[in-house]
Amino acid sequence: MKFNAFDYISPSIDDVKKLLFPFSLGKWMKLGFVSLLAYSGGNSGFNTPKANFGGSNSSSMSRSMNDITGDAIKGTKDSLGILYYIVFPIILLFIIFGFIMTYVTSVFSFIFIESLVKKEVLIKKSWQNCKSMGFSFFLFRVVIGLMVLGAIVLALLPLIIPLVQQGVTAYFENFSIWNIAWIIPIFILLILFIIIISIFTTLVYNFSMIHMYYKKIPAWASIKSTFSKMSKAKLPVFIFLLANFVISIASVFFAVILFLILLIPMLIIAIPFTLIFVWLIITFGWTTSIIVGMVIVSILFLIFLIYVFSVIFLPMTTFSRYFSIRNYKELMK
Repeated sequence: MKFNAFDYISPSIDDVKKLLFPFSLGKWMKLGFVSLLAYSGGNSGFNTPKANFGGSNSSSMSRSMNDITGDAIKGTKDSLGILYYIVFPIILLFIIFGFIMTYVTSVFSFIFIESLVKKEVLIKKSWQNCKSMGFSFFLFRVVIGLMVLGAIVLALLPLIIPLVQQGVTAYFENFSIWNIAWIIPIFILLILFIIIISIFTTLVYNFSMIHMYYKKIPAWASIKSTFSKMSKAKLPVFIFLLANFVISIASVFFAVILFLILLIPMLIIAIPFTLIFVWLIITFGWTTSIIVGMVIVSILFLIFLIYVFSVIFLPMTTFSRYFSIRNYKELMK
């Protein structure tokens, strides 16, 4: 099986032209909304095997970890005071919101694929078609997210434990270069791990996800099937990764230019609101209602800005997906 990913750049551009032109504002706005959620960024715990090390060492280690945990919680409570009972519920709400958004964006990733394949945007119908695949991909994202988080925590554990045991002041008073000597090899290993995970998730996103859509199978079954194919086409897959990297660089360049172009009109829109809030602050002071109003308006303006950006950026997002679809079809022959 031999194919060159670069050969599919021109056909993918033709696919974009057929989808987006002649220009239809309604279609662009709906597809921009889908792409915004599809390209938005994504975490529950899993059971780990319990090892019995036996003897007093195990008991001592358990007591030591309990002391560390207890000290950390007590220190946090003492530092935050009453805010401790406010901050943690807010953090919990953010975690729950993160899970919900991870699921929603997972489903919309497949809605985006379906919109490109069928060349029409039917969000409600596509949600029904794609929600089971989205849930399967959501679970995959949770597992990968936990793996990355676990690797980072393990890498930082030699720093966190003495920091909690000694306290910040004592730790830095006794600080020496040997305290961070372990960082260099662990940091290198962590970077290598993240690179491997990034390559893996890139291949999953560009091949396994599309395979899931066409075959209507769960994420892990799709990954097993597509990676089996890719293992027999190592050079073409490497060329695809190279082409994908070039496209990503071009996308970033295009995004920066687009941002700079949008910056001027967005500043023109933002200036009147800023002047109104400045006048309100000078007249009434920093009241709660004014602060809340500023926060709400700022969030809504930011969401509007991101949405406008995603609509204008559609040629690049649709091209990138068409490019992976064409390469997938060749790979899976």
